[in-house]
Amino acid sequence: MQLDRYVYMLKTSTPAHLSLAFDMFDEKCLPMTPIYESRCCYSVVSVSGFIYIMGGFNEHFNRIEDIERFDSRTGKWELVSRMVPMSLSKAVSLNGYICAIRYDRRLTTIMVQVYDPTSDMRSSVSTPRHFKPVNFAIAYREHLYLIGGNTLFCAARSVEEYDPINGVCILMPDLPFIYLTPRAVVLKGVLIIYEDNLAKEFLGDTTPPVYWDPENRTWHII
Repeated sequence: MQLDRYVYMLKTSTPAHLSLAFDMFDEKCLPMTPIYESRCCYSVVSVSGFIYIMGGFNEHFNRIEDIERFDSRTGKWELVSRMVPMSLSKAVSLNGYICAIRYDRRLTTIMVQVYDPTSDMRSSVSTPRHFKPVNFAIAYREHLYLIGGNTLFCAARSVEEYDPINGVCILMPDLPFIYLTPRAVVLKGVLIIYEDNLAKEFLGDTTPPVYWDPENRTWHII
């Protein structure tokens, strides 16, 4: 993600202290200042010129509830309010807030917290009415889009449109394909979902991406 002249590279599957910052002016990589508590498998979002990391595990595989914020002007991390205890799965920035989504394979509930960086306050909000395992989440048109994926028992094709602030959930038509590791991106105002499972790609099993047509509420194959 880019802030000012730097592009920050944080690989969430590896410890956060291994992150780098690329200086686009000098065209060189620099190590980022170490965070307070090393973690991996965490979520990272950018809001109002700051980078936030949350969730993840420490070297003892214990879940981390502390949230850290990186200020690109000082190059330093600082601790902010801790999350209400939950097993964090995804975090997404939406309308100046951070939405933290909890999904646990062993449970049949989803928990959503909304964090306001301005007031450093967080609260739990209403959750989607229908439980569906969440593999990926993305903000689009001021709503969250919760995308199903591979679980212990099945591969889901579900997507839900969710407004966590007002507690409104809108069911959407299923995806035309099963994505074991779905990922999504918004390009020029268009929501695109694609497969990110390298094993499938290595075996030649390529699943085409699709894009969402909000006016006709249908998926189109790319």
